Amino acid sequence: MRLNVKEKKKNDLFKRTELTFEVTESKVTPSRKELREKLAAVENAPLQYVIIQAITPSFGKHDVHGTAVIYKDEKTMKEVELAYWVDANNGIKKPKAGEKKE
Repeated sequence: MRLNVKEKKKNDLFKRTELTFEVTESKVTPSRKELREKLAAVENAPLQYVIIQAITPSFGKHDVHGTAVIYKDEKTMKEVELAYWVDANNGIKKPKAGEKKE
């Protein structure tokens, strides 16, 4: 899997860096966890501050396009991002209405 950052913008208002990326040479669509780990390594950022916002596979190809943000600190991330986005990126699944916890 090769990850290329196509566009990188600093957003001083939200204290974050906004990224547009492309994944090539991948046989399957990578998971959020794999993408977060790769982006954190490429951008030299703490893993817990990387949020994947969108993953879009290309039809008929093995390429994947997506957007992500990297926050400066946890306080800002929790103020700006919705709680379920942070939970989804950290692999925390909450039961839906009517489901029992295990």
